[in-house]
Amino acid sequence: MSIVFAATRSTEEFAKVKAGLQGSEPLPYDYLGWFLLGVLVVVLASIAVSVVRRRRIGAMFRGWTSIGDPSRIAAILKRSVARQANCTLEIFDHQHTSVYRGQVFEARPGLHLILELSRLPGPDVDFEGFPCQMHLIFRPSPKEAMEHYQFSSHTLALHFEREKSWRVARVAVAWPKNLISAQRRDFLRLEPLGEHAMVAALAPAPAEPPENLDEWPALAEGAIMDLSIGGVQMVFAGALEPLEAPNYLLTVDLPLAGLEVEIKHTRLHLFFQPLSRDLIGPAAGVPASPADHNVRTIVRGSFTGRYWLHPDSGHWVYQPFGPETFQDLAHWIHAYQRFLLKKEKGLTAAPEDRVNIYPSTPPKA
Repeated sequence: MSIVFAATRSTEEFAKVKAGLQGSEPLPYDYLGWFLLGVLVVVLASIAVSVVRRRRIGAMFRGWTSIGDPSRIAAILKRSVARQANCTLEIFDHQHTSVYRGQVFEARPGLHLILELSRLPGPDVDFEGFPCQMHLIFRPSPKEAMEHYQFSSHTLALHFEREKSWRVARVAVAWPKNLISAQRRDFLRLEPLGEHAMVAALAPAPAEPPENLDEWPALAEGAIMDLSIGGVQMVFAGALEPLEAPNYLLTVDLPLAGLEVEIKHTRLHLFFQPLSRDLIGPAAGVPASPADHNVRTIVRGSFTGRYWLHPDSGHWVYQPFGPETFQDLAHWIHAYQRFLLKKEKGLTAAPEDRVNIYPSTPPKA
């Protein structure tokens, strides 16, 4: 009897449980979908932030380039004085490292660079004969990107000067033999040397391209110091007049000796927008008056377009700045980079001796 009662009771309880399950709310699958969508959004946002940070860091530092020419070093440091470059000075006095910040106050090529510190140093740091590391940051012109240079040197002396009602500390460091430049650019920039050195013809940009663009009269010819898809830096003999037009025509021949590349057009007619201009003296790089015959002009600017000979019509066509416009130049730059890498590894013949584009006696303009 008891067995029958227990079985009946178990059956009733099982039926109640079954009825309760059938009458309960279904599982929240809709909310689960929203949860998974939220997780996906968070993951995608994290990936986007990582990509943006990498691109930002990559745009800031595209590699380091060594600069050893005395005239170019002098021109950069003299420009840092004119632009009031911010500087960071690290002094290693064998006991501890002292870091000071300030501005570049004076540059005397071959002698020293004087820095004006933002705070007065304490009495426990020696400023004479100790190794130091310099960092310079400045903007060459309002239209150009920030430039970053660093070099190793040693301190010479510390002086305190009276400026109105306060004292300033100025420290002199020895003139550097070379600079390290951080390439803060979106495009790879190289310095064509030896058999790949380039001479560019600068001319006023014609409103309408003539039939024979190669015979368009040039304003001046200069040597290319460094080149990228985005722009160029050139040096001209003599005091070149200020470039006031918005665009100029720059004709460049791409040397192909030893490069593994096929380029349709080795002569490029590029539209050049000048950004800044500096006058430098002879090999020492000191400033000179425009009347001095030994003065040279350094011009920097960017590319805005190109004249391209249309294969069907045979007429010159203007192309604005874009990937297809500078495809030939991009192929040449990357081929030249591969050539330099192979040369460093000893996998190809060395180019000719370095061409000094800063002679003590520049050619006649």
